[in-house]
Amino acid sequence: MIIYTLHEEIALIRNRLQTSERAEHLRQRMNSGEHWRHRVPRPAELSTAQMDCSLPERKAHALRLMCEQMPVAIGPEELIVGMRTFMPPENSSAAVWASILPDYYRDEAESALYTHGHAATHNVPAFSNVFRHGLGGLAGRARARPADEPDPAKQNNLASFAIACEAVGALSRRYAQAASGQAKDTADNARRAELEAVADICRHIATKPPRHLHDALQLHWFVWLATILEVGCLVTSGRLDQLLAPFWPADPAEQQWAHELLDCYVIKCNDQTDYWAGTSLVNNNIMLSGLRPDGADGTNDVTWAILDSMARLMMPDPQAAVRLHKNSPPEFIHYVARLLRDGVSQISVYNDDVFVPSLAGAGFPIVDARDYALDACQDVNIADKSEFYLAANIPLTQTFLKALEASPDDVDWETFFRSYQALVAEEIDRHLTDYCANIKGKPSEPCPFLSAPMDDCIATGLDVANGGLRYRDKGVFLAEPVCAINSLAAIRCVVYENRDATLAEVKAACKANYVGYEHLRRKLQAAPKWGNDDDAADLIGKELLDTAAREIIRHRIDEEAGFLAGVHQPHHVACGRQLPATPDGRRDGDPLSVTLAPTNGTALRGPTAVMRSVTKLDPMLCQWNSSLTMTFDPVFLAGEAGLEKFAALIRAYLAMGGPQLQVNCISADTLRAAQRDPASYEDLIVRVWGYCDRFTSLSPEYQKELIDRTAHAV
Repeated sequence: MIIYTLHEEIALIRNRLQTSERAEHLRQRMNSGEHWRHRVPRPAELSTAQMDCSLPERKAHALRLMCEQMPVAIGPEELIVGMRTFMPPENSSAAVWASILPDYYRDEAESALYTHGHAATHNVPAFSNVFRHGLGGLAGRARARPADEPDPAKQNNLASFAIACEAVGALSRRYAQAASGQAKDTADNARRAELEAVADICRHIATKPPRHLHDALQLHWFVWLATILEVGCLVTSGRLDQLLAPFWPADPAEQQWAHELLDCYVIKCNDQTDYWAGTSLVNNNIMLSGLRPDGADGTNDVTWAILDSMARLMMPDPQAAVRLHKNSPPEFIHYVARLLRDGVSQISVYNDDVFVPSLAGAGFPIVDARDYALDACQDVNIADKSEFYLAANIPLTQTFLKALEASPDDVDWETFFRSYQALVAEEIDRHLTDYCANIKGKPSEPCPFLSAPMDDCIATGLDVANGGLRYRDKGVFLAEPVCAINSLAAIRCVVYENRDATLAEVKAACKANYVGYEHLRRKLQAAPKWGNDDDAADLIGKELLDTAAREIIRHRIDEEAGFLAGVHQPHHVACGRQLPATPDGRRDGDPLSVTLAPTNGTALRGPTAVMRSVTKLDPMLCQWNSSLTMTFDPVFLAGEAGLEKFAALIRAYLAMGGPQLQVNCISADTLRAAQRDPASYEDLIVRVWGYCDRFTSLSPEYQKELIDRTAHAV
């Protein structure tokens, strides 16, 4: 049996799929940051604050200024053009990943009239409607509506939609002009023809729907880029394979060109990775395969082509969420398993047989439930119709520590557990009541360009952030879940069953960060832990999370909208840094686990036991988010036999009702080698939580946490 290293596996993939010379050059330039030389500070004097029009129009005009003033640049050999060249103004405190639109509020007093953030970031733009109508068609529809719209506020919104779409069209025309200029200046006949084609494409898509694949990819990129300019970060590419399928050439002779175009697009998706390296704040997700609205499987030629590109190019973005279900092609599931096994950690798996029924059970029509997409985190949305942006996160472990502190030392287990659950319910009620009060108290800041293509915004004259969407439900996630579960299980075992300590002693040990209590800490660590198929921990977790999810779902925003439940723990290292010692034996500041993943070092019974623990939760109660992240040792997955076992494990997890799966197939030895010699491991992409990054870009504490994860054998 031949066992390849991770880098040899990647090299084999690239060799087999034959990346073009152009794509390899573009990849090298992107990785080297050559395009960063085009970044310049946005002039501080740019402003629309004093324009004589409404706030939505002023914000749309601010986007117009960006599209008209931001330097344009086309790199050597590029076929997909456009980059963000404006940085925050000099001496600005704005983060590079935040929106850097020119000022559009008249003053602080006007800004205070609006809430900020309810629809900013975590978005899925309505690409399909841009493809259907074109930017000019959307602007025309928005400009035609005020004739029958008596509400001045809605007229202002509609005007802002048109201005925003026309602004992006202006950016496209500027790139057309730049491409034409380069074409005239080059002596290379082949490159001249390419640049003339790019100029024609950019002129066309400035107003019209795409005609072919190159049009579609270029328009998609401009829409994504402009949305980032408007909202700042965390914008996804939607169901890209479904969007591009009608444009994929049927003629095999044309498909080599199509693959190269797709490679150019995938590389371009990394235009802003320098902004978000180590932070997850700009990353671009795409959703692939899965059920179509009619119930048929959506796997198509573009699905395979995008995954092929990702495997060959090995770049942090885009990050693909692959939707699988019981009727997914077996060879496709096998290929996804192969890519995960071979180190393409940018892929995550979503289970349609869980998410579609749970969304339908929450009241969404089945055709819409089947068309769910992913925002730029791990949260589902319904394409073109929703914006399930986070309403609240409920800190289960912090709430547990409050319950522990408030409990009498002689309290019995049942009373203690019920008191904690009651406190969780109070936290949920407080957060969601506050959310509803906030959104009713004043309007949210508008998002004109994000709104314009959405299904209902032009028809209603309402903005995405202010009631314009068909589905206005919002997500709520239960944070810090595993630490809370393990702490509960440890107290029940050590204090109430084995009587090895009192509740007072556990409290004292936590307050002392276990200094002087090492013997007790070892007992707490030895107690049952989540992720071992042990009901002593798992059923506590099931009752806690299922009950809390029901409490979330019970609340309503109004008669038409409610809340969706999820389980999620992002920024697990940073959040752990702020959390004191806990009764599971965790010390002050130690990392938390990623969402439903077992705490590092506690999964002792193998991967199937971990999966059984997770699938004891009721999947119908988590419509929004619920992931499992696992690490596998590639030594045990080598060869076709290892791959088949791995694919069978993925299929089993889906059949058990596992909702999401995220995988690293890498050894701790490889990660340590990357720490010692980062230059030799630039292609090493790792799954951190809901996002991936180059391992060498991560901070030392995140690198250590990844090294400490349990690497499973299969």
